[in-house]
Amino acid sequence: MLGPADVRRIAMALPEVTEAGEGTAVSFQIRRRTFAAVVADGTRAQLHLKEADVRAAIEEDPAVFSGLIRQRKLLLEVDLARVDAGRFRELAGRAWAWRAPRRLADTGWR
Repeated sequence: MLGPADVRRIAMALPEVTEAGEGTAVSFQIRRRTFAAVVADGTRAQLHLKEADVRAAIEEDPAVFSGLIRQRKLLLEVDLARVDAGRFRELAGRAWAWRAPRRLADTGWR
């Protein structure tokens, strides 16, 4: 089980990440591009991933992952009470790499 503090720790461990508030929610950005967010009630996180990665995660475990369309983009919504920490860390890293500038993403995130 993860909480907002765990999401923050995982996200902020990635290179050049900043934290921003969006109302009562918190988002994590790489060079002003959001790659992860914790919803206001702290029970779910949202990750910006390639659509194929979103669909694969949902297919893998629909009890943990669901899709959310925001601004015509499909985001991965993660149930923090059910997700494995290692799996969340992997997906957050993928989201970071997807949103980071190519030169930075090519340096690796692991």
